Amino acid sequence: RLGATIGRDVCLYPTTAGPMTTEPDLVTIEDGACVDNASLICHVNSRGQFALHPLRVGRGSTLRATSRLLSGASTEPHSMLLEHTLVLSGDVVDENTSVQGWPVSVFKPAHHLA
Repeated sequence: RLGATIGRDVCLYPTTAGPMTTEPDLVTIEDGACVDNASLICHVNSRGQFALHPLRVGRGSTLRATSRLLSGASTEPHSMLLEHTLVLSGDVVDENTSVQGWPVSVFKPAHHLA
């Protein structure tokens, strides 16, 4: 198999960006997902140990500009990676959750902090 597995009604690069996908044959983007200028990186090279792990962008999930999924990470349905977000290798973003940060943490809008 060559190339990514892409579901129905997926929105790729709405801002005309070309996101980095180093190993597209290990990427699955499920139905209704939206991937903007994001990076999908399926390899890890840590202390000379090179490994490949698949990535999954869950149904209805959104990866906004400059977000990044690393080797083996995934998003569950209807999750969102806000701008400048890094999901580390093997991490899972929970369903219906928005996250932000480098590395990722759950995003809590200001009105939730009161």
